Amino acid sequence: MQLEQKEERTVTCPYAEGHSHVVPVRDMPLHLAKCRRLYYKRYGVKTELKRCKYNGCHYVLAPEVMLHELTCHSRTLYQECKRKMTYPPVPLKIVTSSI
Repeated sequence: MQLEQKEERTVTCPYAEGHSHVVPVRDMPLHLAKCRRLYYKRYGVKTELKRCKYNGCHYVLAPEVMLHELTCHSRTLYQECKRKMTYPPVPLKIVTSSI
């Protein structure tokens, strides 16, 4: 029995000149964050980017950050994790034996 190789889906980076590099879909969020910063540094775009407080991979134009954070898809997960972290610690009963 032969195992079939699952073909990996890829996307072309929109910041690449001539669309020269292709990135696996699963790596695209981190890749875009990195490529976007490099693009702005290289071409001297005078736009300030802010990082989304719900997802560190989201960089948004400074004037748009409030709107982005109101509609960010990661907001629900962030709020759920934050809610779970407010539970009091569960006490553990440790049994020790004297030898």
